[in-house]
Parts: sequence; structure tokens; C-alpha cells
Amino acid sequence: MSRTILVTGSSGGLGRAVAEYFAGRDGWTVAATMRDTAKGGVFSDMHNVGVLELDVTRPETVRAAVAAASGRR
Repeated sequence: MSRTILVTGSSGGLGRAVAEYFAGRDGWTVAATMRDTAKGGVFSDMHNVGVLELDVTRPETVRAAVAAASGRR
């Protein structure tokens, strides 16, 4: 059974480190969120990582990212 983690700020720093950590673990799917999805190329070779736009100042992107990560989209 796969579990999903939504990680904010995945384009760098701690967010990227957390996303990479879980991407390397069996049974995890990672929703790597960031304001600028063009920076998500670092995850392109990881089959269990999806890059999603999420900007906390734009509530519609928060709702869309949560829906996509939870499979409701």
C-alpha cells in the first residue's frame, strides 16, 4: 500500500531534502509542491514524485494541490 506525503517548498532547502528522503523510501508517493514548477526538474527521474504548483498566498493553488495529491482531481 502506497502512502502519500505532500511536501511544501520542494524546490530547495529543507523541503527538497524531505521530498528526496521520502522518494527514496519504498511505499511512498511524494507530492512535491513549489511556487515555480519549472524548478521541479530535479525530480524528473523519480517515478514516485509528482510536482505540483502550490503558493500559500494563492488559496486556489493550495486546494488544487491537496486535491491532486489525495487523488480527488
